Amino acid sequence: MKNMPLLRAEKGDEMTWKVFEGKVQGLNVAGDPAMPATKWWNKWFLLLFVWKKQSVLRVRVNQAYRLGFIPRKGKPRILTNKLAYSELKVRNGREDCIFFAVGVDGKEVPLELVEQTSKDDPKYSHVPLL
Repeated sequence: MKNMPLLRAEKGDEMTWKVFEGKVQGLNVAGDPAMPATKWWNKWFLLLFVWKKQSVLRVRVNQAYRLGFIPRKGKPRILTNKLAYSELKVRNGREDCIFFAVGVDGKEVPLELVEQTSKDDPKYSHVPLL
């Protein structure tokens, strides 16, 4: 699978997260201890200015899937958009987080942690960031 979207979003189709009610095992990704704790009041500041560590995830499937995460505190969330990237990047906050993928058939798709790296790593500049 090439590292490009299999299904493109329609114009105005925003990428949003919804609460996920299913059961998944997922992949635990270690947080970044250099980060301040994520709170409701500093989340956007961290997102825009502070988060520098990223994890590169590999998805081994030949079908569209939805990516989700389970935070340490809070409800599991899943993207409403279907993706088809073979690799993608996610940001790492201070807390550990579980990431998972669910295929269009509703079954969990295995994820693999390729590497935890910085946002400026040129080796992964071609990999999309979610």
